[in-house]
Amino acid sequence: MSFRKKSAKLLKRQSTRDFASIFSGSLISQAILAITPIFLARYYSSEAFGIVSLMTGIVSLTSGLSSLQYSSAINTAESKADARVLLILCRRLGLYTSILLFAVTALVLLLSNHPTVLRLGFFLFTLPLWNYLLNDFMATREYAAKLGRYGAISRSTITKSLSIASFQIFFAFLIPKPLFLLSGRFLGEITAVFSFRTQLKIPSES
Repeated sequence: MSFRKKSAKLLKRQSTRDFASIFSGSLISQAILAITPIFLARYYSSEAFGIVSLMTGIVSLTSGLSSLQYSSAINTAESKADARVLLILCRRLGLYTSILLFAVTALVLLLSNHPTVLRLGFFLFTLPLWNYLLNDFMATREYAAKLGRYGAISRSTITKSLSIASFQIFFAFLIPKPLFLLSGRFLGEITAVFSFRTQLKIPSES
């Protein structure tokens, strides 16, 4: 079989179309997130971007640990019922670790006299919420993959980036402060999570 025929046969496979759907969604999402800061730089200070970058780095670390990596097992579960159980487990672990993160943050602020830590105090208290939302999105993404809902993954990824960009640009016209740049991120994450749950029609955790 020639290379051309092999390639044509490969492109007809459902797995290839699923990959293309996720890839296109990720590409559009990354493009939105790459272009948005160029516009926002006209309104927000370098300090605002620095604070958001710091918070992003911290929450990227904590969210990866919050579910104890059980989210990685969702897509490899033996059945959809088992996958749903793991999804609920990941969400609850995300909630518990977010509460723990809130307690640790409060303790650090209580014991620390460092001016930088005190200056970032309010922003640090936003980490638990962000941690929970990001953990929820990643776990739901794995659950969607288990269900074969690759279109939902692509749409929700685009929705997430588009919502974050839209809220941040909206706040830029109103109050270009670090808090509102960060708030735009939270609102975008919340919109993405609800969009994902709506598309998958996930039942209650009872």
